[in-house]
Amino acid sequence: MNKANLLSQAFLKQRPKAAADLLEEFPPEQAAAFIERISAYVLAPVFNEMASWPAARLVEQLTTQLAVDILGSLPANDAETLLRLMDSERRAQ
Repeated sequence: MNKANLLSQAFLKQRPKAAADLLEEFPPEQAAAFIERISAYVLAPVFNEMASWPAARLVEQLTTQLAVDILGSLPANDAETLLRLMDSERRAQ
């Protein structure tokens, strides 16, 4: 992992609310490209801080495995909310 990735991961771990606010400002495709190599363990607190609509849009852009891992790391009611907001085809995956 390069130094930029280490810095990004440290920011996500230490400042999940600030990271959530920042990710919400980016188009979901760009945000997904940024976080695609980060573990669900690190990302779950960030998603927990995001507003539901932007979080659902972002989850739709992730690989199926990462999306499943993140949703599985969230409280059940939060994961359910995101699933309800997702596109029905993507939700079925």
